[in-house]
Amino acid sequence: MKALHINTDESRGGAARSANRLYAAQRIVGTDARMLVLRRSTRDPNVDSVPLNRLQRLIRRRVIHLDRPSKRAYPEYRGGDWSTGRVSTPVLGYLERARPDVVNLHWLGGGMLSVEALARIRAPIVWTLHDMWAVTGGCHYAGSCVLYRTGCGSCPQLRSTQPRDISASTWERKRRSWRDLNLTIVTPSRWLADIVKESPILGGYRTEVIPNAIDTQVFRPFNAAFARDVLRLPQDKTLILFGAQHIDDERKGFAYLSKALAILPERDDVELVLFGVSQPALETNLKAHHVGTIDNDRLLALLYSAADVFVAPSVQDNLPNTVMEALTCGTPSVGFHIGGMPDLIDHQQSGYLARPLDAEDLAHGISWSLANRAALGEHARAEAVSRYDSMQIAARYVGLYTEIIGDRFGRVS
Repeated sequence: MKALHINTDESRGGAARSANRLYAAQRIVGTDARMLVLRRSTRDPNVDSVPLNRLQRLIRRRVIHLDRPSKRAYPEYRGGDWSTGRVSTPVLGYLERARPDVVNLHWLGGGMLSVEALARIRAPIVWTLHDMWAVTGGCHYAGSCVLYRTGCGSCPQLRSTQPRDISASTWERKRRSWRDLNLTIVTPSRWLADIVKESPILGGYRTEVIPNAIDTQVFRPFNAAFARDVLRLPQDKTLILFGAQHIDDERKGFAYLSKALAILPERDDVELVLFGVSQPALETNLKAHHVGTIDNDRLLALLYSAADVFVAPSVQDNLPNTVMEALTCGTPSVGFHIGGMPDLIDHQQSGYLARPLDAEDLAHGISWSLANRAALGEHARAEAVSRYDSMQIAARYVGLYTEIIGDRFGRVS
Protein backbone atom coordinates (compact mmCIF):
# COMPACT_ATOMS: atom_id res chain seq x y z
CA MET A 1 0.00 0.00 0.00
CA LYS A 2 1.36 3.41 -1.01
CA ALA A 3 0.40 6.17 1.43
CA LEU A 4 1.45 9.76 0.80
CA HIS A 5 1.39 12.27 3.66
CA ILE A 6 1.16 15.92 2.62
CA ASN A 7 2.11 18.73 5.01
CA THR A 8 3.57 22.18 4.45
CA ASP A 9 6.63 21.54 6.64
CA GLU A 10 8.58 18.37 7.29
CA SER A 11 9.15 18.85 11.01
CA ARG A 12 8.63 22.49 12.05
CA GLY A 13 5.49 22.99 14.12
CA GLY A 14 3.10 20.69 15.91
CA ALA A 15 1.24 19.46 12.83
CA ALA A 16 4.50 18.70 11.01
CA ARG A 17 5.87 16.77 13.97
CA SER A 18 2.66 14.74 14.22
CA ALA A 19 2.57 14.02 10.48
CA ASN A 20 6.25 13.06 10.42
CA ARG A 21 5.90 10.71 13.38
CA LEU A 22 2.92 9.00 11.78
CA TYR A 23 4.62 8.60 8.40
CA ALA A 24 7.76 7.17 10.05
CA ALA A 25 5.77 4.74 12.18
CA GLN A 26 3.83 3.52 9.15
CA ARG A 27 7.07 2.66 7.40
CA ILE A 28 8.13 0.63 10.42
CA VAL A 29 4.89 -1.41 10.33
CA GLY A 30 5.44 -2.17 6.65
CA THR A 31 3.51 0.50 4.75
CA ASP A 32 5.12 2.19 1.74
CA ALA A 33 4.63 5.65 3.25
CA ARG A 34 6.21 8.87 2.02
CA MET A 35 5.91 12.57 2.81
CA LEU A 36 5.48 15.48 0.43
CA VAL A 37 6.34 18.87 1.90
CA LEU A 38 7.03 22.42 0.80
CA ARG A 39 9.89 22.96 3.26
CA ARG A 40 12.28 20.12 4.03
CA SER A 41 14.45 20.07 7.14
CA THR A 42 16.24 16.70 6.85
CA ARG A 43 17.73 14.50 4.15
CA ASP A 44 15.24 11.69 4.68
CA PRO A 45 15.09 9.92 1.28
CA ASN A 46 11.39 9.16 1.77
CA VAL A 47 10.48 12.84 2.12
CA ASP A 48 10.06 14.80 -1.10
CA SER A 49 9.73 18.54 -1.54
CA VAL A 50 7.21 19.89 -4.03
CA PRO A 51 9.09 20.20 -7.33
CA LEU A 52 9.24 23.87 -8.27
CA ASN A 53 11.11 25.11 -11.30
CA ARG A 54 12.83 28.49 -11.30
CA LEU A 55 9.82 30.30 -12.75
CA GLN A 56 7.44 28.68 -10.25
CA ARG A 57 9.68 29.69 -7.34
CA LEU A 58 9.74 33.28 -8.63
CA ILE A 59 5.97 33.39 -9.10
CA ARG A 60 5.41 31.84 -5.69
CA ARG A 61 7.43 34.56 -3.97
CA ARG A 62 5.23 37.15 -5.65
CA VAL A 63 1.84 35.57 -4.92
CA ILE A 64 2.32 33.92 -1.52
CA HIS A 65 0.88 37.03 0.12
CA LEU A 66 -2.48 35.99 -1.39
CA ASP A 67 -2.71 33.23 1.21
CA ARG A 68 -2.88 35.91 3.93
CA PRO A 69 -5.56 38.54 4.50
CA SER A 70 -4.76 41.84 2.81
CA LYS A 71 -3.60 44.53 5.20
CA ARG A 72 -5.10 47.07 2.85
CA ALA A 73 -8.53 45.45 3.00
CA TYR A 74 -8.30 44.59 6.71
CA PRO A 75 -6.00 47.20 8.28
CA GLU A 76 -6.92 46.20 11.84
CA TYR A 77 -5.96 42.55 11.37
CA ARG A 78 -3.17 41.89 13.87
CA GLY A 79 -1.72 38.74 12.37
CA GLY A 80 -1.93 35.14 13.46
CA ASP A 81 -2.74 31.89 11.67
CA TRP A 82 -5.25 32.76 8.95
CA SER A 83 -5.18 31.26 5.45
CA THR A 84 -7.29 32.04 2.39
CA GLY A 85 -6.52 28.79 0.57
CA ARG A 86 -6.08 30.66 -2.72
CA VAL A 87 -2.47 29.63 -3.43
CA SER A 88 -1.25 26.17 -4.40
CA THR A 89 1.98 24.43 -5.30
CA PRO A 90 2.18 21.81 -8.11
CA VAL A 91 0.99 18.99 -5.84
CA LEU A 92 -1.42 17.57 -8.43
CA GLY A 93 1.36 16.96 -10.95
CA TYR A 94 3.37 15.14 -8.30
CA LEU A 95 0.35 12.97 -7.47
CA GLU A 96 -0.14 12.06 -11.13
CA ARG A 97 3.40 10.72 -11.22
CA ALA A 98 3.49 9.10 -7.75
CA ARG A 99 0.00 7.49 -7.93
CA PRO A 100 -0.45 6.78 -4.22
CA ASP A 101 -3.21 4.44 -3.07
CA VAL A 102 -4.26 6.95 -0.43
CA VAL A 103 -3.38 10.59 0.26
CA ASN A 104 -3.19 11.59 3.92
CA LEU A 105 -3.49 15.36 4.15
CA HIS A 106 -2.32 17.26 7.22
CA TRP A 107 -1.64 21.03 7.60
CA LEU A 108 -1.86 22.83 4.26
CA GLY A 109 -1.30 26.49 5.18
CA GLY A 110 1.32 28.75 3.66
CA GLY A 111 0.08 28.11 0.13
CA MET A 112 0.73 24.35 0.05
CA LEU A 113 -2.61 23.35 -1.47
CA SER A 114 -5.52 25.55 -2.44
CA VAL A 115 -9.17 24.86 -1.67
CA GLU A 116 -9.89 24.14 -5.33
CA ALA A 117 -6.77 22.00 -5.91
CA LEU A 118 -7.67 19.77 -2.97
CA ALA A 119 -10.95 18.96 -4.71
CA ARG A 120 -9.05 17.69 -7.77
CA ILE A 121 -7.16 14.95 -5.92
CA ARG A 122 -8.23 11.66 -7.48
CA ALA A 123 -6.97 9.20 -4.87
CA PRO A 124 -8.97 8.46 -1.70
CA ILE A 125 -8.22 11.16 0.87
CA VAL A 126 -7.76 10.85 4.60
CA TRP A 127 -7.48 14.31 6.11
CA THR A 128 -5.96 14.51 9.58
CA LEU A 129 -7.09 17.84 11.00
CA HIS A 130 -4.61 19.54 13.32
CA ASP A 131 -6.71 22.66 13.82
CA MET A 132 -10.06 24.14 12.76
CA TRP A 133 -9.11 25.63 9.37
CA ALA A 134 -10.98 23.05 7.27
CA VAL A 135 -14.34 24.15 8.70
CA THR A 136 -13.78 27.93 9.03
CA GLY A 137 -13.60 30.88 6.69
CA GLY A 138 -9.84 31.12 7.15
CA CYS A 139 -8.84 31.16 10.81
CA HIS A 140 -7.03 28.13 12.22
CA TYR A 141 -8.61 28.49 15.65
CA ALA A 142 -11.90 30.36 16.01
CA GLY A 143 -11.66 31.24 19.71
CA SER A 144 -15.10 32.15 21.00
CA CYS A 145 -16.48 32.81 17.50
CA VAL A 146 -19.00 30.25 16.18
CA LEU A 147 -19.80 31.88 12.83
CA TYR A 148 -18.14 28.92 11.06
CA ARG A 149 -21.36 27.01 11.86
CA THR A 150 -23.39 29.22 9.53
CA GLY A 151 -21.08 30.73 6.92
CA CYS A 152 -18.62 33.15 8.57
CA GLY A 153 -18.47 36.85 7.60
CA SER A 154 -17.85 39.83 9.90
CA CYS A 155 -14.73 37.97 11.01
CA PRO A 156 -13.64 39.06 14.50
CA GLN A 157 -10.02 38.04 13.88
CA LEU A 158 -9.90 40.34 10.85
CA ARG A 159 -11.70 43.08 12.83
CA SER A 160 -14.20 43.03 9.98
CA THR A 161 -17.77 44.33 10.11
CA GLN A 162 -18.64 43.22 6.56
CA PRO A 163 -20.98 40.19 6.31
CA ARG A 164 -19.52 39.35 2.87
CA ASP A 165 -15.85 39.66 3.77
CA ILE A 166 -13.07 37.27 2.76
CA SER A 167 -13.98 34.85 5.55
CA ALA A 168 -17.48 34.44 4.09
CA SER A 169 -16.19 33.92 0.55
CA THR A 170 -13.51 31.46 1.69
CA TRP A 171 -16.09 29.49 3.68
CA GLU A 172 -18.36 29.34 0.63
CA ARG A 173 -15.48 28.23 -1.62
CA LYS A 174 -14.85 25.31 0.73
CA ARG A 175 -18.50 24.36 0.95
CA ARG A 176 -18.90 24.46 -2.84
CA SER A 177 -15.58 22.76 -3.72
CA TRP A 178 -15.69 19.96 -1.17
CA ARG A 179 -19.21 18.67 -1.75
CA ASP A 180 -18.34 15.31 -3.32
CA LEU A 181 -14.88 14.28 -2.20
CA ASN A 182 -13.63 10.75 -1.66
CA LEU A 183 -12.84 11.88 1.88
CA THR A 184 -12.54 10.51 5.38
CA ILE A 185 -11.77 12.88 8.25
CA VAL A 186 -9.51 12.00 11.18
CA THR A 187 -9.38 14.23 14.24
CA PRO A 188 -6.89 13.64 17.06
CA SER A 189 -9.40 14.83 19.69
CA ARG A 190 -13.08 14.31 20.42
CA TRP A 191 -13.47 18.08 20.70
CA LEU A 192 -12.45 18.63 17.08
CA ALA A 193 -14.59 15.69 15.92
CA ASP A 194 -17.64 17.35 17.47
CA ILE A 195 -16.81 20.60 15.67
CA VAL A 196 -16.48 18.78 12.33
CA LYS A 197 -19.79 16.96 12.79
CA GLU A 198 -21.67 20.25 13.19
CA SER A 199 -19.95 21.83 10.17
CA PRO A 200 -21.96 22.54 7.02
CA ILE A 201 -18.71 22.09 5.06
CA LEU A 202 -17.50 18.69 6.28
CA GLY A 203 -20.21 17.43 8.61
CA GLY A 204 -21.52 14.87 6.12
CA TYR A 205 -18.25 12.99 5.86
CA ARG A 206 -17.17 10.04 7.95
CA THR A 207 -15.12 11.24 10.92
CA GLU A 208 -12.83 9.06 13.05
CA VAL A 209 -10.98 10.02 16.24
CA ILE A 210 -7.40 8.73 16.24
CA PRO A 211 -4.82 10.37 18.54
CA ASN A 212 -1.45 11.62 17.39
CA ALA A 213 1.37 9.09 17.55
CA ILE A 214 4.44 9.22 19.75
CA ASP A 215 7.55 7.03 20.01
CA THR A 216 7.32 5.79 23.58
CA GLN A 217 10.88 4.48 23.45
CA VAL A 218 12.25 7.95 22.72
CA PHE A 219 9.86 9.80 25.01
CA ARG A 220 10.30 7.95 28.30
CA PRO A 221 11.18 8.82 31.88
CA PHE A 222 14.83 9.54 32.57
CA ASN A 223 16.50 9.98 35.92
CA ALA A 224 15.72 13.56 36.92
CA ALA A 225 19.15 14.25 38.37
CA PHE A 226 20.84 13.01 35.19
CA ALA A 227 18.48 15.06 33.01
CA ARG A 228 19.10 18.23 35.00
CA ASP A 229 22.83 17.68 34.87
CA VAL A 230 22.77 17.36 31.06
CA LEU A 231 20.60 20.46 30.70
CA ARG A 232 22.42 22.44 33.39
CA LEU A 233 19.30 22.94 35.46
CA PRO A 234 19.40 23.23 39.26
CA GLN A 235 19.28 19.96 41.18
CA ASP A 236 17.80 21.40 44.38
CA LYS A 237 14.76 23.21 42.92
CA THR A 238 11.19 22.31 42.09
CA LEU A 239 10.88 22.96 38.36
CA ILE A 240 7.68 24.02 36.59
CA LEU A 241 7.94 23.60 32.81
CA PHE A 242 6.13 25.50 30.05
CA GLY A 243 6.84 25.33 26.33
CA ALA A 244 5.40 26.18 22.92
CA GLN A 245 6.74 26.86 19.44
CA HIS A 246 6.10 30.54 20.18
CA ILE A 247 5.85 31.21 23.90
CA ASP A 248 4.11 34.53 23.32
CA ASP A 249 1.30 32.97 21.22
CA GLU A 250 -1.80 34.18 23.08
CA ARG A 251 -3.60 30.91 22.38
CA LYS A 252 -1.00 28.98 24.37
CA GLY A 253 -1.99 30.92 27.50
CA PHE A 254 1.32 32.00 29.01
CA ALA A 255 -0.48 35.02 30.51
CA TYR A 256 -2.61 32.64 32.60
CA LEU A 257 0.46 30.77 33.79
CA SER A 258 2.05 34.06 34.79
CA LYS A 259 -1.05 34.95 36.82
CA ALA A 260 -1.16 31.50 38.40
CA LEU A 261 2.48 31.68 39.46
CA ALA A 262 1.78 35.03 41.12
CA ILE A 263 -0.99 33.34 43.13
CA LEU A 264 1.15 30.41 44.30
CA PRO A 265 2.46 30.66 47.86
CA GLU A 266 6.02 31.96 47.82
CA ARG A 267 8.58 29.16 47.85
CA ASP A 268 12.29 29.70 47.47
CA ASP A 269 12.69 26.26 45.93
CA VAL A 270 10.35 26.79 42.92
CA GLU A 271 11.67 27.93 39.54
CA LEU A 272 10.27 28.08 36.01
CA VAL A 273 11.74 26.51 32.88
CA LEU A 274 10.67 27.73 29.43
CA PHE A 275 11.34 26.33 25.96
CA GLY A 276 10.40 27.82 22.59
CA VAL A 277 10.85 31.13 20.80
CA SER A 278 10.80 34.37 22.85
CA GLN A 279 10.69 34.90 26.62
CA PRO A 280 7.75 37.02 27.81
CA ALA A 281 7.80 38.83 31.13
CA LEU A 282 6.49 37.23 34.31
CA GLU A 283 4.17 38.84 36.82
CA THR A 284 6.32 37.46 39.64
CA ASN A 285 9.97 37.51 40.62
CA LEU A 286 10.17 33.75 40.12
CA LYS A 287 13.49 32.79 38.59
CA ALA A 288 13.10 31.51 35.03
CA HIS A 289 15.44 29.42 32.86
CA HIS A 290 14.87 29.86 29.12
CA VAL A 291 16.47 26.96 27.24
CA GLY A 292 15.41 28.17 23.77
CA THR A 293 14.04 26.04 20.97
CA ILE A 294 14.70 22.30 21.22
CA ASP A 295 14.28 20.32 17.99
CA ASN A 296 15.86 17.08 19.19
CA ASP A 297 13.31 14.63 20.63
CA ARG A 298 15.80 12.98 22.97
CA LEU A 299 16.74 16.31 24.48
CA LEU A 300 13.04 17.12 24.81
CA ALA A 301 12.51 13.86 26.69
CA LEU A 302 15.30 14.84 29.07
CA LEU A 303 13.70 18.25 29.57
CA TYR A 304 10.32 16.77 30.48
CA SER A 305 12.04 14.31 32.80
CA ALA A 306 13.89 17.14 34.51
CA ALA A 307 10.63 18.91 35.35
CA ASP A 308 8.33 18.24 38.29
CA VAL A 309 5.22 19.36 36.42
CA PHE A 310 4.36 20.57 32.92
CA VAL A 311 1.78 23.34 32.53
CA ALA A 312 -0.15 23.90 29.28
CA PRO A 313 -2.72 26.66 29.91
CA SER A 314 -3.95 26.88 26.30
CA VAL A 315 -7.19 28.76 25.78
CA GLN A 316 -8.01 26.60 22.72
CA ASP A 317 -6.12 23.55 21.50
CA ASN A 318 -6.59 20.26 19.68
CA LEU A 319 -4.27 17.54 21.04
CA PRO A 320 -1.00 19.36 21.81
CA ASN A 321 2.16 17.32 21.34
CA THR A 322 3.80 18.98 24.33
CA VAL A 323 1.27 17.53 26.77
CA MET A 324 1.46 14.10 25.17
CA GLU A 325 5.26 14.20 25.32
CA ALA A 326 5.30 15.26 28.96
CA LEU A 327 2.86 12.53 30.01
CA THR A 328 4.79 9.89 28.09
CA CYS A 329 7.90 10.93 30.03
CA GLY A 330 5.98 10.45 33.30
CA THR A 331 5.62 14.17 34.02
CA PRO A 332 2.23 15.26 35.43
CA SER A 333 0.52 17.92 33.33
CA VAL A 334 -1.81 20.76 34.23
CA GLY A 335 -4.10 22.59 31.82
CA PHE A 336 -7.55 24.04 31.42
CA HIS A 337 -10.53 21.79 30.76
CA ILE A 338 -10.77 22.91 27.11
CA GLY A 339 -10.47 21.38 23.63
CA GLY A 340 -8.57 18.10 23.54
CA MET A 341 -7.05 18.46 27.01
CA PRO A 342 -9.56 16.03 28.62
CA ASP A 343 -8.47 13.43 26.03
CA LEU A 344 -4.91 13.74 27.34
CA ILE A 345 -5.06 14.53 31.05
CA ASP A 346 -6.94 12.23 33.42
CA HIS A 347 -8.06 14.68 36.10
CA GLN A 348 -6.26 14.03 39.39
CA GLN A 349 -4.79 10.82 37.96
CA SER A 350 -2.15 12.04 35.52
CA GLY A 351 -2.46 15.74 36.26
CA TYR A 352 -5.08 18.41 36.80
CA LEU A 353 -7.76 19.98 34.59
CA ALA A 354 -8.50 23.47 35.85
CA ARG A 355 -11.69 25.40 35.26
CA PRO A 356 -11.38 27.16 31.87
CA LEU A 357 -9.41 30.41 32.03
CA ASP A 358 -9.39 30.38 35.85
CA ALA A 359 -5.85 31.32 36.92
CA GLU A 360 -6.63 30.64 40.58
CA ASP A 361 -7.72 27.06 39.87
CA LEU A 362 -4.71 26.66 37.58
CA ALA A 363 -2.48 27.65 40.51
CA HIS A 364 -4.29 25.14 42.72
CA GLY A 365 -3.76 22.46 40.09
CA ILE A 366 -0.04 23.17 39.94
CA SER A 367 0.31 22.95 43.72
CA TRP A 368 -1.80 19.81 43.92
CA SER A 369 0.14 18.10 41.13
CA LEU A 370 3.48 18.93 42.73
CA ALA A 371 2.29 17.40 45.98
CA ASN A 372 1.22 14.20 44.21
CA ARG A 373 3.89 14.05 41.58
CA ALA A 374 5.07 10.43 41.98
CA ALA A 375 1.66 8.73 41.68
CA LEU A 376 0.55 11.04 38.89
CA GLY A 377 3.70 10.42 36.89
CA GLU A 378 3.36 6.66 37.07
CA HIS A 379 -0.23 6.78 35.83
CA ALA A 380 0.67 9.30 33.12
CA ARG A 381 3.35 7.07 31.63
CA ALA A 382 1.22 3.92 31.70
CA GLU A 383 -1.78 5.57 30.04
CA ALA A 384 0.32 7.33 27.41
CA VAL A 385 1.94 4.07 26.35
CA SER A 386 -1.42 2.32 26.11
CA ARG A 387 -3.10 5.15 24.14
CA TYR A 388 -0.50 6.86 21.94
CA ASP A 389 2.33 4.46 21.10
CA SER A 390 3.28 5.12 17.49
CA MET A 391 3.08 1.47 16.38
CA GLN A 392 -0.48 1.19 17.63
CA ILE A 393 -1.55 4.47 16.01
CA ALA A 394 0.15 3.58 12.71
CA ALA A 395 -1.71 0.26 12.64
CA ARG A 396 -5.04 2.06 13.21
CA TYR A 397 -4.40 4.34 10.26
CA VAL A 398 -3.36 1.45 8.03
CA GLY A 399 -6.56 -0.34 8.98
CA LEU A 400 -8.53 2.76 8.02
CA TYR A 401 -6.69 3.06 4.70
CA THR A 402 -7.41 -0.59 3.91
CA GLU A 403 -11.08 -0.10 4.68
CA ILE A 404 -11.61 2.96 2.49
CA ILE A 405 -9.51 2.05 -0.54
CA GLY A 406 -11.93 1.09 -3.27
CA ASP A 407 -14.84 3.06 -1.84
CA ARG A 408 -16.01 5.69 -4.31
CA PHE A 409 -17.12 8.17 -1.67
CA GLY A 410 -16.36 8.62 2.01
CA ARG A 411 -19.63 10.50 2.60
CA VAL A 412 -21.98 8.84 5.08
CA SER A 413 -25.66 8.49 4.29
